[in-house]
Amino acid sequence: MNIRSLQYFHYLIDGHSFRQTARHFNVTQPTITAAVKRLEQEFGVQLLIRDANPAKWQPSKAGLILNQFAKRILIEATNAHQAIAKLPQKKLLLGCPQIVGNYYLPKLVAQLTTDHQMRHVEIIERDTATLVEKIQTNQVDLAFLSFLPSKLPQGIHLIQVTASPFRVVLNPAHPLAHAKALAYADLASTPAVLFDSGQAHSQAFAWFTHQQPANVLYKGSDLNLILQMVHNHRAFAFLTALAIPDQTDLIPVPLKDPKAPVLSIYLALKPEKRSDPQIQELLTVIKRLTD
Repeated sequence: MNIRSLQYFHYLIDGHSFRQTARHFNVTQPTITAAVKRLEQEFGVQLLIRDANPAKWQPSKAGLILNQFAKRILIEATNAHQAIAKLPQKKLLLGCPQIVGNYYLPKLVAQLTTDHQMRHVEIIERDTATLVEKIQTNQVDLAFLSFLPSKLPQGIHLIQVTASPFRVVLNPAHPLAHAKALAYADLASTPAVLFDSGQAHSQAFAWFTHQQPANVLYKGSDLNLILQMVHNHRAFAFLTALAIPDQTDLIPVPLKDPKAPVLSIYLALKPEKRSDPQIQELLTVIKRLTD
């Protein structure tokens, strides 16, 4: 016996035709007929007394008794659902590096708030290396991570979200600011301010500087300060496209060096957590925003 069959039967006995019952539950009439037959087979009695006209029937005594119990069972089933829904859910810990967070978190928090899921999620900001360790030690359930493709960690399930190329960011007054694309060698006389919130930017910049060292004016993890220094000085910032805010007068210029590294963004979790219903629900929301 299943709850759905009892719902059909109770609604039918409560004064509705087979057609009305089918329409109410958005199913076909044969579905309602099959549900009644299943109940009759289970209890071994006739629940409906049928007339020669299939549209005419009346409940048997057994049918009336079952309907009384069905009503109670359905009320208790509703109460059970409500009680279970009120149980406190564990909070999922979602990790995010600063660069990725600046781009994705405002949209994600807005969507989770709309879906009434934000109370079940706690967001922590750490660099990628720290988040990898926290995933491996179960201190974080799910995390955005950023890597160069050659630096992927082992033993973690990765779902690629996007790939973000690196750009040089220049003051509009810089003589190279309006070029369609630049080679790193074009910037030989321009000092650099470097974002250093994790390994990926440093590793990517090292790829460009292995033959031509850079004149590094500043290196730090405060993105706003870096952008301000580009604005105030004739320096360039080396940033992934995701990190560059839309509301800036600074100009990002593509790099045309062959085989230049690209930053890959992933969602990462331990393989055994992929079947967790809460994580699956959160992944669905994130994928909807990042596709």
